[in-house]
Amino acid sequence: MAPSSEDTAPSCLGNGEDSICTFDHFTINGYTENGQCIATAIDLTDSEVSTSKGIKLGSSKDDVIKAYGTGYTERGSEIVYVSGKSELAFRISGDEVKGISYNFSIL
Repeated sequence: MAPSSEDTAPSCLGNGEDSICTFDHFTINGYTENGQCIATAIDLTDSEVSTSKGIKLGSSKDDVIKAYGTGYTERGSEIVYVSGKSELAFRISGDEVKGISYNFSIL
């Protein structure tokens, strides 16, 4: 599947390029170094896709907590679940999920 758009700029992480690849229902943020593409985040952009536990844009904060549990931290308007070097962040406005991001630590 090819992205509908791809934006690149010199990388702030290394010697390659940072990129944002936009697909129909998500975006992939990453960078390319030495010919290798490394993903740093995946953002879900509409309610057509969901997490593995069925949470999608428009779900309630209670739905998130029922699916993922109470082991989260709050960071501004986000509730964040951490597993190893990755995190799953839900941006909440009112009681509704407005954004979902999978973030991968590369450092």
